[in-house]
Amino acid sequence: WYMKNENKLSTWTDTRGVADHFNIKPATIRKHRSKQMKNTLPFHKVGGAIKYNIVECEKFMERNKNAY
Repeated sequence: WYMKNENKLSTWTDTRGVADHFNIKPATIRKHRSKQMKNTLPFHKVGGAIKYNIVECEKFMERNKNAY
């Protein structure tokens, strides 16, 4: 589910891609995002689409290990 960028894997992905990366259900990620919970993975809206930067999310998870 990673977006390919000139034959390189990009660090940007969608909800399903980040869910697969962290072994979390996509519905859980969507629920946290919609309820604006404090342990919501950092995301960006790009033209109406929700995108996650894997590097940002990994840093977030490292800082918030106890929440998961």
